[in-house]
Amino acid sequence: MSWLNLLSSLAFLAVLGGLLIAVRRLDPHWASRDGLRFIATGEQVDAHGLPEGPRGEYRFSIELDGTVGALRRVMIGYRPKTRWRVEARSDDPPPRREIFVLRSLERPGVVMAVRLPATSRAVDTLSALLGDDQTVTDPDGGTW
Repeated sequence: MSWLNLLSSLAFLAVLGGLLIAVRRLDPHWASRDGLRFIATGEQVDAHGLPEGPRGEYRFSIELDGTVGALRRVMIGYRPKTRWRVEARSDDPPPRREIFVLRSLERPGVVMAVRLPATSRAVDTLSALLGDDQTVTDPDGGTW
């Protein structure tokens, strides 16, 4: 095996690794015209706002009773739908992002943080479900 062949193989693997890292950092997003159905990134968090697992892609839908239905995408298909209630909105989100906090109606104490682009049509819909302007602050003074 020549040095040129070895170097080109290593360069190919480095580019492939860089592309995989870039794809993992992208947040999937889609929203319907009315903002009642959308795809976004969500992760379950503990009482202090620390993640309890990896972020995942969810398909959300606003139900007639004002709850949010969520289907988590897995390797093949989706997990069964769970129901959530919009509880709060972060007052200090990352740049060009909005973060909403949802509380599970089926599993007490389970909370999910949902990341959306700030320009998404779903932001207005979730804000309307929230009602008044509430934010969540952790005991250390940060918000999520």
